Amino acid sequence: MIMILDTSKSWRAERLRNAIRRAELPCAIADPGELLLYQMPFAVVIFSDMINMLQDMISTLDGERFLVANIDNKPKNETEVNIEIARIIDRILDLLDVKYGFVPQSMYSGRISIMSGIVRYAGRRIYLTDAELLIVLYLITKRGQWTSAQELMVFCLDEDSGSVPVHICRINRKTEYISPVRMIRTQRGNGYMLS
Repeated sequence: MIMILDTSKSWRAERLRNAIRRAELPCAIADPGELLLYQMPFAVVIFSDMINMLQDMISTLDGERFLVANIDNKPKNETEVNIEIARIIDRILDLLDVKYGFVPQSMYSGRISIMSGIVRYAGRRIYLTDAELLIVLYLITKRGQWTSAQELMVFCLDEDSGSVPVHICRINRKTEYISPVRMIRTQRGNGYMLS
């Protein structure tokens, strides 16, 4: 959903990614060359010192999707970094609302509804971990499309947060008492999709 472009995958990219994920938005850090490996994200964040290097890419693709973060690689003030991160998240939320017509805190897909972090499946509340919530949010944005485990790993999970199949199994286990239909379908070779 959200892609941060950073050639060195620096601390500032990781810090911004973690803040965006805390705002319940699936997010990944990628090298600019990796941008086209995935379906075009809703928003792409680049750092101000990378604009000149990526100018051709920005002009070729939908320029409205690109947001510039003014975070220096060696910041002078921690407060300025926190303010800039909050500003970027606000701009992402505005872009999602204006351009795509949805706000991540209130999303619906079939039997699933999410309002301010509260997830309901077939009208009944289920309790998901942060990683599980990011997976469900990401799959909602990919309605009707198969999503690979690799893509979910990149956008929703950290290296130490477990494997995608384990999280999918836990999500389905949490919903099996509500409905015999699994919340997330699995198909070998294709990946995952919401039921």
